[in-house]
Amino acid sequence: LLRALMATCRPEGLLVFDFRNGSSPWLRVRYLLHNLREDFTTRTHALPWVRHLCESCGFTVERADPIRRWSLTWAYLILARKRGS
Repeated sequence: LLRALMATCRPEGLLVFDFRNGSSPWLRVRYLLHNLREDFTTRTHALPWVRHLCESCGFTVERADPIRRWSLTWAYLILARKRGS
């Protein structure tokens, strides 16, 4: 889905999205348990992987703001700009 959104974005356009932090051990366990008992899966991702995905699709990550709770980073809010052609 994210790649499809990236493909439709115009040059110099902004894409704002968030994702759950796969580097958090607490979230990894929580999502593993969820995936074992539910009929739909949830996923986490690591910030370096998301940065790489953005770069490989022609975007520059301008901001990666952590979303924290109890001093744990649960997610990141990403602002990425598509490079001009």
